[in-house]
Amino acid sequence: MTNDQSIIKEIGEWFRLLSNFDLRGAADKRVEVCDLLSSKETSKQVKDYFHLVDFRHKVTTGEIIHRPVKQKELKSIYAITETDRVLEYLYHYMEGFIHFNQDNYKIALKHYRVAEKSLHKVNRYEQAEFYYRFGASLYRIDQNIIAMNYINEAYEIFKTSDNHQRRRTNCLVLMACIQSEAKSFHKASQLFEHTLELSAPYPYMNSLVLRNRGLHEYRQGFYEVAKHSFYDALHTGNQSQTIVGEKTKYNLANIYLKLGDIEKGLLLLNEVEQEFRSCDLNEYIGRCMVTRGLYAFEDINIDLVDKGIEVFDQNNLYFQKGEVTEEVSNRFNDKKAYDQALKFMEISKNTSIEQTYMGIVNI
Repeated sequence: MTNDQSIIKEIGEWFRLLSNFDLRGAADKRVEVCDLLSSKETSKQVKDYFHLVDFRHKVTTGEIIHRPVKQKELKSIYAITETDRVLEYLYHYMEGFIHFNQDNYKIALKHYRVAEKSLHKVNRYEQAEFYYRFGASLYRIDQNIIAMNYINEAYEIFKTSDNHQRRRTNCLVLMACIQSEAKSFHKASQLFEHTLELSAPYPYMNSLVLRNRGLHEYRQGFYEVAKHSFYDALHTGNQSQTIVGEKTKYNLANIYLKLGDIEKGLLLLNEVEQEFRSCDLNEYIGRCMVTRGLYAFEDINIDLVDKGIEVFDQNNLYFQKGEVTEEVSNRFNDKKAYDQALKFMEISKNTSIEQTYMGIVNI
């Protein structure tokens, strides 16, 4: 067996351990692989294979915890050959992951679609991981029926493994979010309570459930209740140290401003907007601009609102645009500016057509 073949075999075993969520075994195998690489001459393709699986290792173990992943961390220069389907799968899977973390859902979908063509080359738990990630991306562009199918498929596979308790909970949280957006609020609330219990042993995951429950409560107009859920999420696990924590701070800032606590809201909004700009998170840059335009001034700053909405248009964030323009409409309605309220409600409804078109083109 050549050096390359022996190392590829060990990397493949490492990848299998990750797919099975055997994190201790994967950590031990990673050390073995690193020792082999340092002691033997190997080809560029083997090194590329190592870097891809190593990136997958960091994602799986939480070393990369919901933070923006810059493109330079996984460069697009790997030599992908048509005969190496596992390597091709990993490459496009990781590219999809990166773009998803950067809120580039359309590009993420394209990479996931390519990865799906090689899915038969990986084991069933890796397939379930793919279904979960792909379903999450579909959810973010409001393709909820298709998303639910993928998430259900992932859940059914994860149910067969004692090592995948956290992934099962992740799937249930996504199901709850979809039920909430379908206005099936009672069913969503039941799922959130169930997942809060399931995630109790895992503080960071528990914080994500709390955050999503807060979004569910906000969607129903329960702003004070949502405020407490966001606060609890931010102070559970280490969420405050992650990019998800910055998004939760935005949600808190938005609620403070909505409820009239302008000083506290602006202080938090200024903090997170700077962070979002440094990370190029366009969705939340746009959200911050709209929130500031709606609540930071005595009268609505329509120019700032329009600039924020333009950010969504420029980045094909139609689902997010629909959410935001509905809030703009409600704010104008509160101000008794009914013509403007109607205008933005129509914009919000029209985004469903844009979302459907995006789904047809990319799915």
